[in-house]
Amino acid sequence: MLRVFGAPSRYVQGPGALDTLGQELLRLAPDAVLLVDPLVEDMVGERLRTACASSGLDARFLTFGGECSAAEVDRLVAQLGGRQPSVVAAAGGGKCLDTGKGLAHRCGAKVASVPTVASTDAPTSHNYVFYDEHHRLASVDGVRIVQNNLTVDAGIDRTLAARAKAGLTKTGDPISDAWIRTRVMWFFAGDDLLKDADVSVHVTNRVVTLAGTVATTVAKSPTTARVDLVAPGPGAARSGRDTVSLCGR
Repeated sequence: MLRVFGAPSRYVQGPGALDTLGQELLRLAPDAVLLVDPLVEDMVGERLRTACASSGLDARFLTFGGECSAAEVDRLVAQLGGRQPSVVAAAGGGKCLDTGKGLAHRCGAKVASVPTVASTDAPTSHNYVFYDEHHRLASVDGVRIVQNNLTVDAGIDRTLAARAKAGLTKTGDPISDAWIRTRVMWFFAGDDLLKDADVSVHVTNRVVTLAGTVATTVAKSPTTARVDLVAPGPGAARSGRDTVSLCGR
């Protein structure tokens, strides 16, 4: 089974990253439309405008209406009045970013994302989801090119690192034996090498024990590797015991 990793073509993070937004967008084109969530506008709207103006970027700002839908894209296109932007940059949560992608797709423009919610996958996906007026799934579409400008607060990174060292998940919940077992089993699922294997996973006090049989040594090696992926440091599994044996098939 193939596993494919897709990532933004450019990623920017660190204190003051928002202040470089204009310079980053200029890497893509001399003009851009910025779609901004109202809450983001209240918090950093002036800062975004200053960043664009100081770089010399020809920027126009639009306000996100709140729902990711074809009707919202129609409204934004009407506000552009026939202008065809080279880049559409969206600043906000997942809905705002998806609407920015939809607008860019409609205009044939490139996309830049300025996410304000750390958990959303919208900045790294080329797909966008539209809903109808009853908030029911209406369609899923995709853009041709996603140019991302992602910002990550260094303080958040330190918080997540501290949680991992303390044996906590990124949400602050304790890492339990059940959590570790679920993660190990998730890595097993869908692996063609382990399709016919009979392997059980036991976790006690964050010590993982694998037991059972596999068909070949080729299958045995990645079985143990799955535990290593779950146990990168003191926050997760503490160790693994491999008692997996070969069956004569």
